[in-house]
Amino acid sequence: MARPTFSPPKAEDRPSAKSVEPRRIVNEFGDGYTQRSGDGLNTMPQMRDVSWSALTSDQADEIEAFFEARTGTDDAFDWTPSGEGSARVFIVMKWARSGRQDSGRHEGVQASFKEVFDL
Repeated sequence: MARPTFSPPKAEDRPSAKSVEPRRIVNEFGDGYTQRSGDGLNTMPQMRDVSWSALTSDQADEIEAFFEARTGTDDAFDWTPSGEGSARVFIVMKWARSGRQDSGRHEGVQASFKEVFDL
């Protein structure tokens, strides 16, 4: 079964903030000597903080529904961050919705994605 592709109804406000925390194994020996190596094949997963503002209620509903459909089983999805040429595989870690759904004002959605290395 193919992974779904996240295609939000509106581009994010600005390129998503990217952070990387490399996974490594560190062995500490006497006299301050350490030995380090990468933990596995894919040692540098990305974390992305993404935000959308000035969304209509329908657009915010669409983004939130996509996230809700995947979080029960942490299903991964393909998404191409702004400024990158190819998709990566992510799960949504958390999200928040701002603005009032019943006021007709613009709303916002902020989300945190974590890159995963599924088969």
